[in-house]
Amino acid sequence: MSDEEETALAIPATNKISTRKVEEIDGEPDIGKFDGNNPFLSQSLPKWPQMIVVGHPVTVDQAEEIIRRTDMFFRGYGGNDHDFDARLRQLCRMSPERSYDGNDANFQRHPWPVNYEYDQRWRGAWGFLDTAYVHTDWISSCYIGGPHGWVHPNGGIGANTNVGKWPSCEEIFHDWMLISAAWPFLDLGVVLMNDENVNADTSTPILGFRIKDGQIEIVDPKTRDLTAELPYAETKSFEEHLAERGFRDQEHEHGAPEEWFSRWEALATQLFDEEYRNL
Repeated sequence: MSDEEETALAIPATNKISTRKVEEIDGEPDIGKFDGNNPFLSQSLPKWPQMIVVGHPVTVDQAEEIIRRTDMFFRGYGGNDHDFDARLRQLCRMSPERSYDGNDANFQRHPWPVNYEYDQRWRGAWGFLDTAYVHTDWISSCYIGGPHGWVHPNGGIGANTNVGKWPSCEEIFHDWMLISAAWPFLDLGVVLMNDENVNADTSTPILGFRIKDGQIEIVDPKTRDLTAELPYAETKSFEEHLAERGFRDQEHEHGAPEEWFSRWEALATQLFDEEYRNL
């Protein structure tokens, strides 16, 4: 980096670029007042930047709530255990899995526009957090390394993964703004790197966020090491995960406790049972 670039990114004497309370307007975080010209947020990221998350643990009940509202399964993704996916979709009163074959009887009964509109209403009532890049993926994950996420089902906080593809610093900042507004009890740090995690030996941190009490602070990782300040909940390595579950064992795709599903079914029945039966 040139001397000019170093000067442009220099942290003010307060050691903070911005610490602001996340205000809510009509239930949505108001980030309109934030200065989008902040030099740290205007930095470029690679296609799949490494994101490290560290922080103090939350309770199991809090973890369940976060995963219920952020997991990729509720965005319509799933794994290779299709029977499991179909069962949980039914329990949660999600729309049936779509068929794109015009000759398929299921497609004739559940055309795409009807499902799409239902899914939009369903996610709104479910309280699903519409983040662009920061998700959890514990319920039914086809990721080769198994289920994962920045918050763990046992309440631990910790992630060392790639996000993408082609995110901007502003978009990831916006995601964490939404998350900090939704769960002000979170006490964590986020560090973005200038390369993928497979190149961790040579990559360097370029941006940090400190989240606590519903506030988010932009941190210069060159002057403040969030990974040294906060605890990190370890996850199983790729090799450990495969050794335990086996590469071809579809159960290795499931990371959320089964007992959560009965509570989710009760909630979904209350919200959508009648409309679901009329699909």
